[in-house]
Amino acid sequence: FNIYMDNFFSNINLFKFLRDHNYGTCDIVRTNSFKFLNSLKVKKKLDWNTFSEIVMD
Repeated sequence: FNIYMDNFFSNINLFKFLRDHNYGTCDIVRTNSFKFLNSLKVKKKLDWNTFSEIVMD
């Protein structure tokens, strides 16, 4: 079961809670959100209309 949401509701603690209860999420997360891992941040600014994704298990 997956939950789709926008970045207004996204935060790392919520993702962890949902993952611990066997729910997947698909959403946009802001890189300046609390506890966002530096290793996941894109180092350079992307061109307009460019998509980037990271799949985590």
